[in-house]
Amino acid sequence: MQPNNFPIGVMDSGVGGLTVVHEIQRQLPNENIVYFGDSKNMPYGNKEPKEIVTLSKKIIRFLESQRVKVILLACNTISSQLEEIIPLTEVPIFDIIYPGCLAALEGKPEKGIGLIATEATVRSNIYSRTLQSLNPDVPFVSNGSKELARLIEENEGDTEKLEKVIRLAIDPILVRKPIQNLILGCTHYPIVSEDIQKLYPQLKLIDPAVKMVSIVKGFLEKNKLLSTNSNPSLNIYTSGQMDSFLPFLDQLDIRNYDLVKK
Repeated sequence: MQPNNFPIGVMDSGVGGLTVVHEIQRQLPNENIVYFGDSKNMPYGNKEPKEIVTLSKKIIRFLESQRVKVILLACNTISSQLEEIIPLTEVPIFDIIYPGCLAALEGKPEKGIGLIATEATVRSNIYSRTLQSLNPDVPFVSNGSKELARLIEENEGDTEKLEKVIRLAIDPILVRKPIQNLILGCTHYPIVSEDIQKLYPQLKLIDPAVKMVSIVKGFLEKNKLLSTNSNPSLNIYTSGQMDSFLPFLDQLDIRNYDLVKK
């Protein structure tokens, strides 16, 4: 196999990174993909940085064994430890935080930008630092949610409980600043973007995966690594239960996949 037809590696703490897979299939439809969702150890957002890096290293080693040409950190919590993760591999790594910040700054949101994310992502201050480096004049407010990613992953169908947890994540932000753009700072969150938008129709929701895949596409084009596959593969590996992936694969219209417990 030619290097350009090697797969794109995608790693996440669970099912949330499937939102990135959806974007890859939309923007880069010829690419092979290898996905690893560490549902057994989910959520990462409540873990200490050292444990996050240790778990990430194991996933990276697996993706390397699959001969991936790039690795996409489809997890904001993992991306928040980017400086510790980059030295772990020679494979080009793309985080999801920088693209999310770029997308949030589009349209000049003078009133401010908000972020909902896991507690670990918020504690890392990585979004604040990145936005500050890009545009220090835009107000920024963040709030960490301990429950939202887990609730989405468990997919219980309890709409009332989901609405309550969403409001607990977003209302404290709106009390502090009348933001315009809200970064969905966990790849699980776009799965419930319709629910969020119904509750907060005044907000523009930012899914960092869209800009992330656009940046990766540019990198592959520049380095002549775009795939020529006419029948691309998608291999999804999980450390948890395979059944938990099925509803999200359908919801996100993920196509032509093989699902394996690792």
